[in-house]
Amino acid sequence: EFQVSQGSFFSPQVTGLSNGGFVVVFFSDYWNRENLWVQRYRANGLKEGAIFELIKGVGAFALTALGNGGFSVFYQPINCGSQQPCLIVGQQYTVDGTKIDAEFQITDSTYGNFAITFSDDNLVVF
Repeated sequence: EFQVSQGSFFSPQVTGLSNGGFVVVFFSDYWNRENLWVQRYRANGLKEGAIFELIKGVGAFALTALGNGGFSVFYQPINCGSQQPCLIVGQQYTVDGTKIDAEFQITDSTYGNFAITFSDDNLVVF
């Protein structure tokens, strides 16, 4: 057991990476859950670089590892509010947190919570 961050961070999600390391993605503030931050770790549990802001304006999110060693974050924009249905967008990152291409829209017809998974390199949203 170890502390990921110092300060007020909430709703963490963790995914293992193909290199043995892992990433932790979390909201920056309990009362204003809008910005996602990430901390990368090596296989031995030591931090890989500093915590950095990943995405601004997030309402809900899901995290998953990619076969190439990177990771993806899928999220609903915070401005969705009471507008239903709300879209889900995704952004892929390399293992060091660098964006891969532009963010992309997954769906515009989700109502509430969602989950993301990959099956044989195909994206599944439910």
